[in-house]
Amino acid sequence: MRSGLPHKILIIDDDPMDRDLYRHCLRQSPGCNSNLKEAGSVAAGVEKAMASRPDCILLDFNLPDMDGIEAIRRIGGELGELPSAVIMLTAFGGEELAVRAMKAGAMDYLAEGKFGARNSGSRRHWRHRAASDASAN
Repeated sequence: MRSGLPHKILIIDDDPMDRDLYRHCLRQSPGCNSNLKEAGSVAAGVEKAMASRPDCILLDFNLPDMDGIEAIRRIGGELGELPSAVIMLTAFGGEELAVRAMKAGAMDYLAEGKFGARNSGSRRHWRHRAASDASAN
């Protein structure tokens, strides 16, 4: 464990509002000292992972350039190993997808709706809030 140093977390998700939600939740978590990086595609995520060697990757399953299972394989292949933790995030899928993700190397699987509901209200509420903030600016 990196005592006293910020945890390096890479968020790979093509939806800017979802990335914003995860960033917000992580920053609001007590005791969470983190250095966050973001990517909107697997290709960009692999580049950032190689440059920063994150401690954890929050990885969306449904990405435009490939699915999250393939992304885990790509990241592991490029880095020679996976970072200490890859957490698969998705609004779709269930137990079968969770098992596939874990077999590919993910340490855990989290349904996106559960993430938002547990940390900052429902995902729908967060999207509405983000849209309202954007229109106010």
